[in-house]
Amino acid sequence: MTKICYVLPSGYPSGGNKMCIEHVKRLAKKGHEACISVISKHKDDDYTWLEADNIKQVRFCKKELEKMDYVTATYWETYYYIKNLKLENPEKWYFVQSKEEEFEGDWYRKQLVLQSLMDKEFKIITEAKWLQLYLKETCHRDSILIPNHIELPQNLLLEKTKRHKPIILIEGEATTAWKNVIDGARVARLLRPEYEVQLLTSTKLQSINPWIFHSFDKVHIGLPWKEALETIANADVLYRPSTLEGFNGAISEAMILETPTVCNDIPASHEQGINEYNTLIVQPHNIFQATSTIKRLVQDKELKQKIITNAKTTAEQYFTNWEESINKLETEVYI
Repeated sequence: MTKICYVLPSGYPSGGNKMCIEHVKRLAKKGHEACISVISKHKDDDYTWLEADNIKQVRFCKKELEKMDYVTATYWETYYYIKNLKLENPEKWYFVQSKEEEFEGDWYRKQLVLQSLMDKEFKIITEAKWLQLYLKETCHRDSILIPNHIELPQNLLLEKTKRHKPIILIEGEATTAWKNVIDGARVARLLRPEYEVQLLTSTKLQSINPWIFHSFDKVHIGLPWKEALETIANADVLYRPSTLEGFNGAISEAMILETPTVCNDIPASHEQGINEYNTLIVQPHNIFQATSTIKRLVQDKELKQKIITNAKTTAEQYFTNWEESINKLETEVYI
């Protein structure tokens, strides 16, 4: 039985942490002794949101991690914590889910990120082709691509509720700069009151800027994944204002759920979508373009149906086969 541990920075309800949990859960179902180790507590930890309540968790220390066959860093800071343990037994991997130096504001911390990516003691897994290319060109590192997928839960309520006006759903963590919910709020103010504009976020209420909160008709906070999917399915359009993603999870979920999408012109969007074919792509920070594009998608029924149909086909072909990715983890990574 192979012993595999993913090291998480915290139990914060982020898409990155959720993908790590997906790996661990599915590896455990395959018969591996898969677990997580969490470095520190965060005031907003939410293991229920991550669907990690039943995941085995071990203490982050040399004694526990030396028992593993494989230890996987999941963020640049976790790389340094693992490195400092000076582990001798486990093979070390690094699951890179984004262009992580963009998360840091100062030059020194950006260099720490790049240095973590260049350590050949840690082999690299990533989730997107654009990240593979970035790692090769910037860090001269090869990586193994393990695409993310979506497996819809049973008994989803997909019928749209009655409405007096179209529902525009904007999604994103509300305190992180690159999630860009501030622009989402500006777009919401331009769309209201003609449209009902809602925010779907994992951010706790007390952490949301009041100006952002009051820009929306309704705010959905920390919904379980099933309820979040139902909220996406109920919308007439999903707009994701993010300026940096590894794999744009909410966009792929909307594609499967037949909710047409508007997203920014960033590498992750092109990994999943083609403008005017299965999504509409706008320039980051151009709130007027985003607003007019959302309106166009609501009003042009023929375009809307074309986007929905092509997006569903794309999603079913490329984003709905976790088994394929977990098999690849078994045969190419955790051998």
